[in-house]
Amino acid sequence: MIESILILIICVVFLIITIGHSAKESNNVTKRAAFNKEIKRSIQDSGFITTKTFYLTDNISIDKANEMKLFFDIDEKNKKICFVDYDQKNKTIIDFTDFIGYDVIEGGGTSSMGSGFGTSYGGRAYGGIATSSSNDVVKNMQLIVRLNDINNSLVTYTLISDMLFDGGLAKSSKGYKQIVADLQKAIAFFEIVKRENNIKQ
Repeated sequence: MIESILILIICVVFLIITIGHSAKESNNVTKRAAFNKEIKRSIQDSGFITTKTFYLTDNISIDKANEMKLFFDIDEKNKKICFVDYDQKNKTIIDFTDFIGYDVIEGGGTSSMGSGFGTSYGGRAYGGIATSSSNDVVKNMQLIVRLNDINNSLVTYTLISDMLFDGGLAKSSKGYKQIVADLQKAIAFFEIVKRENNIKQ
């Protein structure tokens, strides 16, 4: 009898915590959408001409609309990139020539500095990917962009965060594949910019 009551209490507590966690995640997504709208307006007011937007799915925007995802904008006419720093809540606009490189770090792995060596990763091959293990569950992943900007030399996009009760994302899951697919598109663009910069040098 006592054991049954204890199990019931544990289940109720777990349910309350889970509901609270879901509500917090929903609130985070709503705040993200509002912040993105504000930043988009700021980008437009700065004279930046957005011709293309790269959206990056993270673990709270899986299967969500683009306005709730991480992003960076491209001004192809003036050869500029606008990165959004979601930690500092601001934006950084740079010329293509001020793009230095990128790192993708999973699980605290050692970065390959976006060297383009094409490390095999998740059944795909593309540059700048570093993994600390071959585990089937990923608990954290970051895209780190390095810039030639004395005021903001590094912008980090956290794609997967080790949040309480999340337990990470399985590499076989739809969400993980969505994150990697968006990441691939961004990396392909970064490699083009790097190649153009190398030609100019």
